[in-house]
Amino acid sequence: MNQSEGSLQAPLYSWSPDGDLAANFAIYNLRENLLAWVNHEGRIHCETLMSVIGSLAGFSALNAVLEEYVKKPKTIPENGLVHVDTSSGEKFYFGDLLNAYIVPQPGGTQHTLWAYVAGALIGAGVDPQDLPDVNEMFSKAAATVGSAEYGVLSVPEAHQPHLSPKAALELFWMPTVGILTHKKDFGGMRSHLEPEYWPIIIAIVAHTFLGQTKEIIDPLIAGRIVVESAIFASKYDAAQISFRQAELHFAE
Repeated sequence: MNQSEGSLQAPLYSWSPDGDLAANFAIYNLRENLLAWVNHEGRIHCETLMSVIGSLAGFSALNAVLEEYVKKPKTIPENGLVHVDTSSGEKFYFGDLLNAYIVPQPGGTQHTLWAYVAGALIGAGVDPQDLPDVNEMFSKAAATVGSAEYGVLSVPEAHQPHLSPKAALELFWMPTVGILTHKKDFGGMRSHLEPEYWPIIIAIVAHTFLGQTKEIIDPLIAGRIVVESAIFASKYDAAQISFRQAELHFAE
């Protein structure tokens, strides 16, 4: 298995060193399976790929928070996680614990989705002053929650993905869980990673995709699609998503 693109430096990750092999395995297999899932007649629509990986990153953030603070359970700090019920009967989540996986928050992880996206964009030649306005994306999600506009990305029509964040989750969340929970014998090392690490794994894959497509799609548009899709997807209650399965192929 070629893991060069997903190689990890032990001091940087809290799963290190016993989880490094499991992380590399998950990164490689998630990347390769996603490319296969999104492929249509031998071609990959970059905008759709970016929306899918962003949506998975956002929903994995919600999943991590629910695992740690609801299933255990653990005391939720003020403004950490709240839910909103809309007139349509849908439920959405908001809160600092959730946002901390997407953008830097006091006391949160340094391995946010934004850190990997911004790093990829700057690496592609984008001036840091020209990076997308993440606050504006959060504001749009809050303003449109429960409406038909929720989940519609703020990119030109020509760059709209073929799947909405919700549709991406319906198709690809459960297969992604299958990859991230796949247990493999690494000679006594950790066989797989817990949900708290899934957002980082997915963010690393997003970083790779952004780098691979920088000559095909404007990195600024691609980065916006990733982050805005993540913000929308992070707020969906699982009860309103019809999850499906997909065929998995593992590199052993």
